[in-house]
Amino acid sequence: INVGGGKRMYETHDAAQEKLFVMVSDSVWTRQTYKLLYALRDNYNAETGVVESDTPEERREVSDFLDAVIATRPMEYVRKYCAAKNVASLNKDEFKKMLQQMWFSLYRRGVQNDSCGFEHVFLGEIHNGEVAGFHNWVHLWAEEKKGNLDYRGYIQPRNRGEKVCNNDRVLGCQLAWRGQLKSVTTLFVGTSPEFEFALYTLYFLAGLERNNVTIHGYEICLRVYHINSKWGDKVGSAFPELMSDSDSNRVEAAPVKASGVGGNSTPHAAVPYTAPTQASHDLAPKPGTWGKPAPQQATHDVPGPQPTVWSPPNPQTDAFNTPAAQNGDYNTTPAPQHAANDAQPEGCVGILLLILKGLLGFMNPPKGKE
Repeated sequence: INVGGGKRMYETHDAAQEKLFVMVSDSVWTRQTYKLLYALRDNYNAETGVVESDTPEERREVSDFLDAVIATRPMEYVRKYCAAKNVASLNKDEFKKMLQQMWFSLYRRGVQNDSCGFEHVFLGEIHNGEVAGFHNWVHLWAEEKKGNLDYRGYIQPRNRGEKVCNNDRVLGCQLAWRGQLKSVTTLFVGTSPEFEFALYTLYFLAGLERNNVTIHGYEICLRVYHINSKWGDKVGSAFPELMSDSDSNRVEAAPVKASGVGGNSTPHAAVPYTAPTQASHDLAPKPGTWGKPAPQQATHDVPGPQPTVWSPPNPQTDAFNTPAAQNGDYNTTPAPQHAANDAQPEGCVGILLLILKGLLGFMNPPKGKE
């Protein structure tokens, strides 16, 4: 990548003369989850206020994507871990239904059934003349390549001693998409779809709304927001925020509220899993609550409904542990450390990182992908 120049989030000038992505390796597109993620991009209308379609072909594409993601080691770990914490079903079919409800069940952002968690987080939306969501690097690369997106520079860290470089794998930046500005968005760079899907799902089910974690030397506040529904909560938003970029006035600290939906300032508490009783794509969302940031950030480096009683998994003794330390099919290199004394990943994130050891470094545009 080429991070270009830096700026403050309130500045609107273009600080980057070149595109963000210099190249993305062709090998990316030999991986099933990348191809299936790419196929989902044309299923949604970027503008809120337009009812989303829900065709048999689109439902099949969602089902194929979920099957592929569930079969990966990161999601295998999340399924077994969350089942052990009684916040998800161990049964793969029930777990898939839960993910369908969480990520793909439609809800109201402007009008009924015009948005869903997957669209908001991975693809982004244009709401009231501004870009909302948009936290996935694959979609950013694809839109930049097609000329729909202008990368406008990275957000300068609040800590003046910290530098942003082309090797960074978590990036806060500004962009203009389809003629609309997003003053700041944060995303992982080079990570796999299953890593991001697993990480956000893990914290959605077993974490808080604000979770301080350290991933390969990057100090991150992982933010996850719920929309309450009697059929099962839905993802309102999920994204990483670099602690060095943290700003209490950040626009997306509180996601755009759906019409008729109120706010909630208390931390989300995980609830026991119950299987849905109706196909999620047939459900109209029940007005619930957008989560706002908790009054105080969680200070532990691993997620849990209640920090005083939650305990992280033990890779040596937990019966539900997966062979996380093996590289398997994930043959890439880890992201660079920011500092030698940075804390190492712990608990769930540590296991996921060992599984995904360096899902980074694909940089060479795939042939034939427009």
